[in-house]
Amino acid sequence: MGKLKHLRHKRLAHRDIDPQSAVLPRRKIATNQQVESFYQDVAKLIRLLKDTVERTSYDPDETAEIHAKNAALFWAAVKGERTAGHPNYQKSPT
Repeated sequence: MGKLKHLRHKRLAHRDIDPQSAVLPRRKIATNQQVESFYQDVAKLIRLLKDTVERTSYDPDETAEIHAKNAALFWAAVKGERTAGHPNYQKSPT
């Protein structure tokens, strides 16, 4: 977040600057861990803002659990009881 603020203040803050005179820092590639951390922080911020503004609670983790259960039930019905991996798997009597 600090890097984004720095970029905003130096390059995007409604200032007309000469692109030749601006010194650009070397670009660093963010690691997957940094991207995931940033995503989790933003998701938490959105959740808190939504709670405050709309006075409702929303937890994306709960939504993910619901969809995971629905998907498991769907695939259980599609596989059939004689397919390995089905929750009620029964071996053939042969």
